[in-house]
Amino acid sequence: MLDGMTKTEIKMLEKEQKVLKAIEKYLKLYNRTPSMREIRRMTEIKSLATVYDALKRLQEKDVLSWEPKKHKTIEIVEK
Repeated sequence: MLDGMTKTEIKMLEKEQKVLKAIEKYLKLYNRTPSMREIRRMTEIKSLATVYDALKRLQEKDVLSWEPKKHKTIEIVEK
């Protein structure tokens, strides 16, 4: 799967995976979805913009549903 991917694309994919795992862990612990700041803390990603980008890419891939302008609206899409 990683064949033909640039280093930047691989880093983006790794951040998406970190964000998704953080959301899943938070849901198990607290039975609610985390905020972007909580995701940033859990993943140790430095920028909220990077968290936002990862969430948008996951949404585009139909991995999760999310309304960016609303607080705590992240939902993992069951397949």
